[in-house]
Amino acid sequence: MKSVDGSKNAGSIADMGDLLCILVLLFQFVFFCRIAFSLFPIRPGTPAGGAKDLAFTLTDPVVWPLRRRLPPLPGNIGFGIAELAILFGLAILLRIIC
Repeated sequence: MKSVDGSKNAGSIADMGDLLCILVLLFQFVFFCRIAFSLFPIRPGTPAGGAKDLAFTLTDPVVWPLRRRLPPLPGNIGFGIAELAILFGLAILLRIIC
């Protein structure tokens, strides 16, 4: 995409920002799915079990480093302070880039 002055860089930077925004929104959706899946028991081998495995696989690289440093919330509610910190961070990131 060319900008008004004919250069290609202005459009490609905007396109990269849009792509980054979409990727962060997709990650946020998968992360919300992970939280929902962790709240309810799901049998492995079912379609929901496969979706749960996919959500956990995609979000584990972000969750586990924080989970090692931040304590879990009391009780067995399926998420902890690490997940809350990630949700807060995603909200800030989306406000900045979208």
